[in-house]
Amino acid sequence: MNKCTPQMISVCVPGVLAAFKQMFSIETYRAVNKPSGFLRKVTNQMISACANYITDDNRSSLWKLPKSVVLQRITDCMRLYLDYCLIYHDMEQRAKLGGHNSGKEAFAGSDIFVIGKFLTFKNRLAKIADILSTRLAFSVLEDSRIKGVNKVARRVKRAYEVFPKTNHNLMDYRDVRFDNDYAQFKEKIAEQEYALQALMYRTLSASPNMPVWCLYVKRWNKIPLDCLKMELVASHAYNLYMTEITKLRDLYNKRRRNPGIPKLIAPVAARLIWIQALTSRITQPLEVMKSCKIDSSLPWTPTGIKVFNALLKTFCLFEMIHREVVYKKFALVRIKMTQPLLKSYPKKGYKINFHPVIREFFDETKHIYIAGHPISSAQYLDMQLMERMVWSYEMLTILLEKFIQIKKSIPYVFCNIGKPLMNQLNTHFRPFFKKVTWKTLSIVSDLHKVDHFLDDALWFHKMLTIMEGIPRKP
Repeated sequence: MNKCTPQMISVCVPGVLAAFKQMFSIETYRAVNKPSGFLRKVTNQMISACANYITDDNRSSLWKLPKSVVLQRITDCMRLYLDYCLIYHDMEQRAKLGGHNSGKEAFAGSDIFVIGKFLTFKNRLAKIADILSTRLAFSVLEDSRIKGVNKVARRVKRAYEVFPKTNHNLMDYRDVRFDNDYAQFKEKIAEQEYALQALMYRTLSASPNMPVWCLYVKRWNKIPLDCLKMELVASHAYNLYMTEITKLRDLYNKRRRNPGIPKLIAPVAARLIWIQALTSRITQPLEVMKSCKIDSSLPWTPTGIKVFNALLKTFCLFEMIHREVVYKKFALVRIKMTQPLLKSYPKKGYKINFHPVIREFFDETKHIYIAGHPISSAQYLDMQLMERMVWSYEMLTILLEKFIQIKKSIPYVFCNIGKPLMNQLNTHFRPFFKKVTWKTLSIVSDLHKVDHFLDDALWFHKMLTIMEGIPRKP
């Protein structure tokens, strides 16, 4: 059994105890041997197997092995102890309920005499696991950037380094020197936990406003230590939060008509981004408190609840009004986008039918989307067409300039010869007055066809002008 692992022993324990019960059910065998002595030898073998399993047959120091590996091996040994106790008590109960030859004399000894050593050994392993897990937990402090935390980390590290320097046999559960060192270690850890809690309270109490407080809370929440109790700072958080709400209310009343809109952002989009930024400054601290389980400890007052509800309702109403403006404008844009590209006027000639509200609306939608705020699926699909529409508008402007250049620069002598050319140009531009709209999928290919024809027409007209040497019509 010394050469077996705890997992293998757990599988063999039921068979060993069953065979033990059968052996000591024989009266002649029981008269020579003592059942409790046999069970005690089995327990000692298990303890030796666990000690060899943890220390690699005494070839490696426990403190030099990886902490995660040692913790896993200690867990396996503790699981063996639980399995052994469960099977032993189950066998003992069955033997007591059985008949005369059921082997109940085999389990007539004391449980402490049989399993007591294993219990003491298990307690020693629990202390070792506590030391290693504490060191792993506090090692997170070494990566923290909070001022003062690194001092606590160094103190915990010095308290842990006491154990590797000692020559105690950790597997010898009868050596009480380790227990004394462990008691001193726990006292030092308790002092550092109190110091860390006091440092957190001082850091959060010194926060000048709510955004800074939320930033510190997020940093402290990354430290997974049970000693950090965020509920102690709930009262200070509530005072900061109410101060923040009062500032936001005054800021809104002061700038709701002129919030200081940047020139590069559309007006409605800028107002929506502004009001949603104010709303996030109200809701984000509550989300941070909820993630840290502080929200239930806030000392809310009726006045505070009233101010919070009124301000949040005002912000939501402001956002709904401006979103309604966006949706109404979106309905107008959808109508304008389904109209033909060109319009013909008797005096002005051809004009591009591109309403300015289209560009303004898509600028607003783009800035709202970039800011991370939701938009409808139809707005998102139309926003994907914006680059193509802008390109089409610029391309159509160039084509009209070419068309006007050809129309005005035809030589006077060749006016009759140029009529077929003008008729062909009008034929190519005719779909842009009826069928082709800003949402037509073939708009790019249609514009390229007209562009190629205009290039050919310009070349033909240029060659005629050069060959005849006739000046252009004034």
